[in-house]
Amino acid sequence: MQRMMVRSLMVLSAILVFGVVSGRSQAPAPKEPVNFKQLLPFVKIDLPGWEMVGEPEGRTVKSAPMMMSQAKAEYKSGDKSLIVTVIDSSFGPMAAMGMGFMHKIEIESTEESTKTIEVQGFQAVENYKYKDKEGQLTIMVDNRFIVTLEGQGIDDTQVLKDTAEKMELKKLAGLGQ
Repeated sequence: MQRMMVRSLMVLSAILVFGVVSGRSQAPAPKEPVNFKQLLPFVKIDLPGWEMVGEPEGRTVKSAPMMMSQAKAEYKSGDKSLIVTVIDSSFGPMAAMGMGFMHKIEIESTEESTKTIEVQGFQAVENYKYKDKEGQLTIMVDNRFIVTLEGQGIDDTQVLKDTAEKMELKKLAGLGQ
């Protein structure tokens, strides 16, 4: 699980770097994140054939300029695992700029594939590593919330996309208003 969290941070960092080097205009001023308790319902998902491991976790950190709230839940199905994370961060606007830079990208190699897709009308980046049977789907919701679904032991990214379709992403977007 720690390896997957490190990979999530690496993907977020890459998105931020792309946003910075893309030469786009200055990001809007950071907003204070919603409390993690408001994010917890978004990671509680009814997934037939999957069982939630423990209870969802969350935290809110406010230390300017970095402010962040995060909620996370883990699910198991046999030897497969799925982690769903929702982040509201002061870096959200920069991450959104990075996702904008990655619009309509598709990369495929013998090791992995990465491409941008849409999930419920929101831009997302899908990545799958063939040998490791690991996938990640990162969704930028309303240029503020970063939703990440990470799977291990999965045959493709379909379970990630199916899970994301069950999430109330438009309702999540409403929290940022």
